[in-house]
Amino acid sequence: MYRLKPNVPDFEVVDGPYAGRKYTSGQIYNEIPAEERHKFDPEFTPSLFPSEGEPLSPAGGGAGGGKKKKVEVNQ
Repeated sequence: MYRLKPNVPDFEVVDGPYAGRKYTSGQIYNEIPAEERHKFDPEFTPSLFPSEGEPLSPAGGGAGGGKKKKVEVNQ
């Protein structure tokens, strides 16, 4: 999995097999164009519980609004 590095602006690929794909900060991608590899953090693993303010993505969390819930376990 890959995510854009913090200092890299959003971009759209114009040539090759990835033409037309847009890459934006905060999103997680399974595949990226090889010639743009330097713009991404490789082997990014999303947190199951994003910190508040961190955007949720389809690959990393689902519903929940980014807030952690306290779970009690009865034994």
